Amino acid sequence: MEKLKEFVKSLNILYVEDELQAREISQKIFKRIFKNVDSFENGLEGFLAFQSNKNNYDLIISDINMPKMDGIDMLEKIREVDTEIPVIFITARNESNVLLKSIELGVVNYLIKPLDMETMTKVVYKTCEKIYLKSSLMQKQSELEVYLKTIEQITYITKINKLNKITYINDNFCDLLGKSSDEYIDKDFTTIIDSSVSAEIIDDIKEKFKEGKIWEGTLKSIDKNNDLIYLKTIYMPIYDLNNKDVLEYLAIRYQVTDEEKEKKELNKKIIQNIVQFKKKAYSISEDNKKSHEEIVELKKYISTLNLRIEELENNKKALLNQLESYEKSQLNNQSGRLNLIKQKNEEIENLLKLIKHLKHEKNELFEKIELCNETLEHNKNTIDIYKNNELRLNEKITNLEDVINDLESKLGSSNKKSFFS
Repeated sequence: MEKLKEFVKSLNILYVEDELQAREISQKIFKRIFKNVDSFENGLEGFLAFQSNKNNYDLIISDINMPKMDGIDMLEKIREVDTEIPVIFITARNESNVLLKSIELGVVNYLIKPLDMETMTKVVYKTCEKIYLKSSLMQKQSELEVYLKTIEQITYITKINKLNKITYINDNFCDLLGKSSDEYIDKDFTTIIDSSVSAEIIDDIKEKFKEGKIWEGTLKSIDKNNDLIYLKTIYMPIYDLNNKDVLEYLAIRYQVTDEEKEKKELNKKIIQNIVQFKKKAYSISEDNKKSHEEIVELKKYISTLNLRIEELENNKKALLNQLESYEKSQLNNQSGRLNLIKQKNEEIENLLKLIKHLKHEKNELFEKIELCNETLEHNKNTIDIYKNNELRLNEKITNLEDVINDLESKLGSSNKKSFFS
């Protein structure tokens, strides 16, 4: 009801009434109901208004008896340009002679004078309901046509009669298969199904045909490239008007080749995963078995350790008892032991002092040795210098001796000569 009210509120009305008072009262009522109301006082004005704005009006409400042009003549003129627009006539009871003519002109309803608001509202809404249903039906038909056209373009369709013969195949399917429709018409429906499809599936489809039931599944065909394709297929029965007898079957298909390939790959991966899982499960089982064996061995070892710990605890207790006895026996000698320890500590302290002193002396000796080494090295260098100087002096002495000898020789010779002369 709310949708109907919304629909009525969207309508534009052409209202024609020659009586001023009736027109003004009715116009106020109509304006509450409809989106827009254009009112005129005779049929000629009404026709001219419709002629100039025929696409703007959804409903005509008009009196019959009017000056210049009555309602019947006005509607005849309007029907020449529009055969569909709904019309409500306002009539008097003594005007039954014009009802037949108005029916021929497609009048959808009547308002009987004198008008009352309740009756007028009911009649208007009843008429508008018919308009609403007709509009909805037209919209649904339009949507259905678009839907069917879309289905024709994206799916593969055939029709099959009671003899299982193909009576129709759409162009889209022919293009996919690479053949004309003539090659399939009057052929058995299995013609387009690949021979690899099992006989059980074909028999199941035929059984559904006999029972008048829907069959749905995936079938295989061969396309124009000679490739195997997978088609998701639905066979639907088309019944007669009484919905009793099946007239034919409609088959709608769409490709699922990629999906089937993906399924095969998925199944392959699943199988591989199952195998790997089983291997892993076996490996885990073996590991669990080994772990269980190790746990058993560990439990045994722990049990042995517990026994050993218990034995050690007992030994510990025994030793503690012995120690306690020993401490008691040694308690009397404690003073002498302390003196001995004190004496030994003093000896150790003296020994440490001696060691420290010796270390100090050792370090001093190392320093002296280092100094001596340096002195020796220096003296060695000095001796080398002296030796070199001595060699040079010896050479000079030798040279001087030679000179002296030479001079002496010369001097002796000179003296002899002087002597003999």
